Amino acid sequence: MTDISRLQTLRYALHTNATTFTGTPGVLSPLQITDEASSFLPRQRTPIDRSLRSLSGRRFPHLRGAQDVGDLTVACEFKGVNSNTGGAVSDWEAKTEQGYLLASLFGALAPATTSTAPTIAAAGHTPASGVVAVVGTNTANGQVVAFATSAGLQIGRIESGGGTTSLTLQHPYAGTPTTSATVFRLGVYSVSDSTTSHVHAFFAAEGEDWRRDYFGCAPMSMNIGIPNTGALTMSSVFSPSTWSDVAESNPAYADPTAGNPIVNDGAYFRLDGVEYLLRNASITYNCATAIRETASKTNGRLGGVCGTGDGKNFMIEGELYISDSATLGEIQDNAGTPSLVNLLGSDVAAGQISTAREVALQVGTEIGGGLYALLPTADFRATVQTSGAFPVVRFQAMGTGPSPAILAVG
Repeated sequence: MTDISRLQTLRYALHTNATTFTGTPGVLSPLQITDEASSFLPRQRTPIDRSLRSLSGRRFPHLRGAQDVGDLTVACEFKGVNSNTGGAVSDWEAKTEQGYLLASLFGALAPATTSTAPTIAAAGHTPASGVVAVVGTNTANGQVVAFATSAGLQIGRIESGGGTTSLTLQHPYAGTPTTSATVFRLGVYSVSDSTTSHVHAFFAAEGEDWRRDYFGCAPMSMNIGIPNTGALTMSSVFSPSTWSDVAESNPAYADPTAGNPIVNDGAYFRLDGVEYLLRNASITYNCATAIRETASKTNGRLGGVCGTGDGKNFMIEGELYISDSATLGEIQDNAGTPSLVNLLGSDVAAGQISTAREVALQVGTEIGGGLYALLPTADFRATVQTSGAFPVVRFQAMGTGPSPAILAVG
């Protein structure tokens, strides 16, 4: 029967280590793709034209060259963590669909958590200062935690107090913590400029009558789409070293192990600890990967090296409203910290270094379907534009400093 344009199965895994670019890993995890996944279709050997001459002026057949190793694009929903109780998790990647993709992109697995989850204490909280009192000491600085409050689920990174009963988060949070509620720890992925050798990915793509396996796929970039309301999407790009035509395995359908698709129904966006109304947001991450070109290997390449050139770039983009009042969480022209003139730089002289900003974004209202991104020090660039019926501050916040950014999933 005639094939239809439908990818039957896409499975993936990480290679054994950062110096392995061949071989099929033993356990493959399924991906649920949201598009046609056309980049995974069977490929050609690239044609090499032959500039031969003849008296008749005729053309000559081309040569078969190296394999087409153009980039692979993986489009899927961005899902939360399966069965996150707040307790010990030894392998975060096995509990969410995109976990191993994130591990390759960021260059490390999410750190394991141990022992039981803390709970919220009855008193001792100072939300405006980011202080939350807990029962239990199974936390650490740098962990990201989520807990229930009168304003709904709140997520934040522990800046200090980890391992004690009084945690200070990186920024304020909303509401009063719910006594005895579980303090959930999240899977955390950190941008590390010093990590340049990332473990590459393997993909097995299968249609109705074909299968292609892609080996040594270097992590290139990622985009997380955040609608004003609706489900988050993730599109990531990997560059293969080689591919192979292999026999179909016809695996039975299997859902990915994952939490719920993360849905935006009221995000928290904080700039220097202050909440603002955010719209038309996205997260982009570029690994700054350069392919390792070599005449000694098939297709003239062997994986890639990350953090090259200007280095990795993790960025949050979006728009903020402008107002004469801060009541609704809008930027004011000459008032507030920061004000519009602070963000535009029109209040300082040429040659001044831009003030670094702290940027935090939480999306999701329940455990098993939450995302948190933090830029402790961000290069914040802003312009005023017209967007629909409103003038808005269109911004790009790029992570800088020794710890440029983290992305947490819960």
